[in-house]
Amino acid sequence: MTDVAGFDLEPEEAEAAPQKPGVIDLVQQLQNFAEEGNVTDYFSDEEMATLGGKVVQEYRVDKDSRSEWESTAERAMKMARQVKEGKSWPWPGASNVKYPMLTTAALQFAARAYPAIMGGPRIVKVKIAGKDDGGQKAARADRVSQHMSYQLTQELPEWEEDLDTLLHQIPVVGCAFRKVYHSELSDAGFCSDLVSAMDLVVNQKAKHLDTVPRITHVITLYPYEVEERRRSGRFRNVDIDFKTNDEGGEDEEAPQTFLEQHRFWDSDGDGLAEPWVITVHEGTETVVRMTPNFDPKKIKANDQEIVSIPRKNYFVKIPFIPDPDGGFYDIGFGKLLESTSDIVDTTINQMMDAGTLQNAGGGLIGGGLKMGKSKITRRPGEYQTVEAAGSDIKNAIYDFQHPGPSQVLFNLLGLMIDAGKDIAAIKDVLTGDNEKTMTATTTMALIEQGLKVFSPIFKRIYRSLTQEFKLIYACNRDYLSEEKYFAFLDEEGAVAPQDYADDLNVLPSADPNVITDMQKMVRAQFLLEQVGKGNPFIDGFEATKRALEAAAIERIDEVLKPPPEGPNPIEEAQLERAAIENDKLAAEVKKTLAEAEAKTVGAAIEAMQPPELVDGQPQTAEEQPNMLPEPMMPQEMGPEGMPPEAMPGGQMPPEMMDPEMLAQMEAEQMAMQQGQPGPETMPMMPGEPQ
Repeated sequence: MTDVAGFDLEPEEAEAAPQKPGVIDLVQQLQNFAEEGNVTDYFSDEEMATLGGKVVQEYRVDKDSRSEWESTAERAMKMARQVKEGKSWPWPGASNVKYPMLTTAALQFAARAYPAIMGGPRIVKVKIAGKDDGGQKAARADRVSQHMSYQLTQELPEWEEDLDTLLHQIPVVGCAFRKVYHSELSDAGFCSDLVSAMDLVVNQKAKHLDTVPRITHVITLYPYEVEERRRSGRFRNVDIDFKTNDEGGEDEEAPQTFLEQHRFWDSDGDGLAEPWVITVHEGTETVVRMTPNFDPKKIKANDQEIVSIPRKNYFVKIPFIPDPDGGFYDIGFGKLLESTSDIVDTTINQMMDAGTLQNAGGGLIGGGLKMGKSKITRRPGEYQTVEAAGSDIKNAIYDFQHPGPSQVLFNLLGLMIDAGKDIAAIKDVLTGDNEKTMTATTTMALIEQGLKVFSPIFKRIYRSLTQEFKLIYACNRDYLSEEKYFAFLDEEGAVAPQDYADDLNVLPSADPNVITDMQKMVRAQFLLEQVGKGNPFIDGFEATKRALEAAAIERIDEVLKPPPEGPNPIEEAQLERAAIENDKLAAEVKKTLAEAEAKTVGAAIEAMQPPELVDGQPQTAEEQPNMLPEPMMPQEMGPEGMPPEAMPGGQMPPEMMDPEMLAQMEAEQMAMQQGQPGPETMPMMPGEPQ
């Protein structure tokens, strides 16, 4: 198997390869179609008529398959818009209150999601893959991020407006779509249109948008727009009876419904259907446009036949909550809150009607009471005259008793409203309305728990935005003007085909795990705390910059002072603190050694003192546990040859010492107390070096 590039389609080469002329002819024909705009002229009127009927018929099949979802979505949209319909029960003009539970849920979701996506000037970020020698990929990624963000915010201002509308639609009906395509009429070079789920029809049993056999985009055009397209060649030159498909009765300028169906159709009869975009006028089933929906370079074929023709993708689905039944269309709060909202509305209206009856009163009047032609009416300060005694009036008139709103209904109302808030995650703490006094930690914990419902929904939107940005990236890769790209960046090396190569990944700048401003501030505060603690692996400048961005400070470059060139001041401060700690430690060690040396010298001096007498007898070393035994004197120093072990404590009593020796020892003791070396004539102690 090979792609179309494996075949040389020159006529001379085709004659030299007779084993596969059929495949070459088919590929050549598809290539010719791909180079054309509207190819309806290549087919007969009978083929176009049959194809038009097939498109309309299968569109209606797909529409019927989603009828239940469509009915729910229409009711949900009325609930969100607070549309009131006529009510005749229990009496004409009875209370018809619509509690705005769904409206609040949709507004709260959009209020959180919108600033999270449009949180800064750059809404597109680019990641690089693989090695980046010299930082060239990183430079390309920065240029692409800057350029695509500029396209969406400046050259395509309706993109942000559609995003705002989209974020209000999907919580109500369940999903919406984006349609991305190349357009020479747009300043950005492409369009990314919002398509309502009501206007994009897919069979409900489909599993994925990329594999569904048919996608029908319902488009409405005014007759003058149809005529402009016909004269420019975009539409087939054929007459259309607009009266068969108008919405204004006899209005000939009423909008007309067209079906742009992305489908497969076997145009060459080889048994393999090719992807096409076929536009049909619904009322007359007339085909007005037909264009190829494939890239001829991606056609796969072997020697005998074409194997596959991949379809181009233009649509991206933005889901809210997946359908538990596995249907293609997602569900929103409109489906989840439908029953709860009906109960809440009914309860409120019953309580209002009960209050109306209680205030208005009413009852029965006996026929014997003569009032003439007048009726009993009650007005402040007014009395009416009747021909009857007071007791007769009292007996002739009976007032109905209306107890008023029920406490049971009031309790039920509160229960159902709380249930609805649990479903839509619109607790008071999330809407900014909380009368209870709570600590910051408790409040943050409640917010985190309340956002559990929104986090997975926001991640689905994040994935959809990633798909949309990839389609925009592909449009820039294939159609972006190099001169326009270089003029915008005005930077050396800014070449569109090279920057928009296939080795970059485009993503939304929004963080799917951070939805609220409070979450951003908490993360920024954590980084600043790490800098304050002296974490050597945290860049203080970058942490401060992120904190300012989280606080939405404008013109950060004017406020934030960049770090000076040279050594990092944070590292220098850390080294200085380390040197101070080392000096303190060295001083403590020196002090400890000095104290130990002083204790040793003191113990030696104390050992030289004469032992205390107990009962007239000197104590031995064993009887003086706090005294350190001194080394024994040399053998020849003992009087009359007395061995040292016979002397108490290994020392001679003073009365037994020679007077000169005693004077010498006293001089040595005095010198040691003054920190001076003893006399040189002091005899060596055993064990000392010679």
